[in-house]
Amino acid sequence: MIIKCKQGKILGPGAAFIGYLFLTLGLFFFIVYLNILGIFIALFGAFLGFTAIGTEIDIEKKLYRRYEILFGLLKHGKWHETNEIKHLCVIQPNISYSNHKNHKTTKSEKEVHLIFQGHHPHERIFIRKYYVREEANQEGIKLSEQLGVPFK
Repeated sequence: MIIKCKQGKILGPGAAFIGYLFLTLGLFFFIVYLNILGIFIALFGAFLGFTAIGTEIDIEKKLYRRYEILFGLLKHGKWHETNEIKHLCVIQPNISYSNHKNHKTTKSEKEVHLIFQGHHPHERIFIRKYYVREEANQEGIKLSEQLGVPFK
């Protein structure tokens, strides 16, 4: 059984929106004006709008991989064994988004991430985002038992 955990767009929601605009404008320029530059703008927009990242976990084979979906179509990433993982854990990152139009507005989200922690402090592999810590802990314990990886 493979668990698919999509993290989101590679450059965030703002870049994805710009990508959709570029895709639309590029197709418009190509169709209306038969301008070859429109194809390149549309391809750039498709890259920004549809490229995403995530993690897949194969429970039966005890493998995981970080993947990228280029243009929303081509998925690639290298499979690794779960014995390379030190432990599973739940962290609470500080995430905020700022808007500087006429006044500064900062939106701060309280979320927790279930991650694989490697043997080095900077080796973190995102699995899934939760808004309730208890739910993340329950999923972490369940996944820990299935993979034979300690949960902290």
